Amino acid sequence: MRLLVGAFGVGVLAVGLIVATAEFERTYQGAPPGPAILAAAVCFLVAVSGASLVRSAVRGRITLRRPGRRPPTK
Repeated sequence: MRLLVGAFGVGVLAVGLIVATAEFERTYQGAPPGPAILAAAVCFLVAVSGASLVRSAVRGRITLRRPGRRPPTK
């Protein structure tokens, strides 16, 4: 499961960085800077969350429990 979470994190990180770079490139080519910079900032936050997922998966800090019935409480 950690491998799956890590792979998802790598995908989110890559897509976030690619889209943020594309937005900065559009700004450089003459697009209005306000919306492009705002979109790039949101994509940067997405990339940071992907990096956090990868780091947590590598360190083993993500705790997962098996789905199913819980033992009865006393």
